[in-house]
Amino acid sequence: MTEQNYIDRLDAIRCWMGSLEESVNDGNVSGNDIIEELAGLQSDLAFIIDELHTHDIDDLILGAA
Repeated sequence: MTEQNYIDRLDAIRCWMGSLEESVNDGNVSGNDIIEELAGLQSDLAFIIDELHTHDIDDLILGAA
């Protein structure tokens, strides 16, 4: 994955969390729905972390400069 891919995926997760927060605040989501959403977020974050572990972190940092 490229740096932009990481940024895009993390931004999508941020938006997903914001949407979940709004639904919780509005009372439009059940406890089971929250658990399912958080499991999906966890899965996406785990994928990103696994992908990062396959790259040399110095290459990613230098690529960001």
